[in-house]
Amino acid sequence: MTTAGELDRYGGHRKREVKERQTL
Repeated sequence: MTTAGELDRYGGHRKREVKERQTL
């Protein structure tokens, strides 16, 4: 299983990418 830190990092990056794509 991934650690909470890893999940936070992945989640943050993924969410950022999605938000950027939606705005673009």
